[in-house]
Amino acid sequence: MTAQKTIDVHAHIIGEDTMRLMQQDAPKIAPRITRIDDESSVFEVAGTPYRPFPRGGWDLERRLKDSFHFYAELAHGAPLERE
Repeated sequence: MTAQKTIDVHAHIIGEDTMRLMQQDAPKIAPRITRIDDESSVFEVAGTPYRPFPRGGWDLERRLKDSFHFYAELAHGAPLERE
């Protein structure tokens, strides 16, 4: 039997609509995005900031584009390590 390699292709994302709903229901702890530049932001949950937070973390189109490019590179022999 040949060993198979597996690549996990799931992605975590929290959309702006979801964040708005959470801000209505739990304003003190709801996630918030504060833009740094076009590529990143500060993502804050319950007062704890995470930075930089990549745009693909809340922008679905960007997440799909980034994922497509990453896996397309792998399919053409690019190394798994990324900066």
